[in-house]
Amino acid sequence: RVEAEIGHRQLGLSQIVSPLDSNLDGTLDITTALVNVVKDFRGKSFITPYFGLGVGGGFHKIKIGSIEAITPAFGTQDGFSIVYQALLGVNFEVGEDVDLVVGYRFLGAFKPDFDAFALERLDIHNFDIGIKFYFEDWGN
Repeated sequence: RVEAEIGHRQLGLSQIVSPLDSNLDGTLDITTALVNVVKDFRGKSFITPYFGLGVGGGFHKIKIGSIEAITPAFGTQDGFSIVYQALLGVNFEVGEDVDLVVGYRFLGAFKPDFDAFALERLDIHNFDIGIKFYFEDWGN
């Protein structure tokens, strides 16, 4: 299957910089638009494993509050980068047209550089849980 995905993530800056810079205060917001290609491994069971890859773009907005005790705030900076992801998980059939989805998602971004600091790559690991509806059967 092919999916179009729009997502949003927010991280504290202390989560993404090295331990030496852990006193950095602020947030990083990432809005992403990706196209995913996903393979479902369907069998006779109510469990369907899946694996997928995606690529797209990410708009980054960083809000820097302070570094250690330095104030005032540095302000807001914007950036754009190529983003990619890998998806791995299972669908559990809980109804005729409904699945419970449990999975892992790795999202990466190439060089989301800002004036305050530079990153070669940003890696984000997520565990997902959700519900999938199959609308094609609802009209029949």
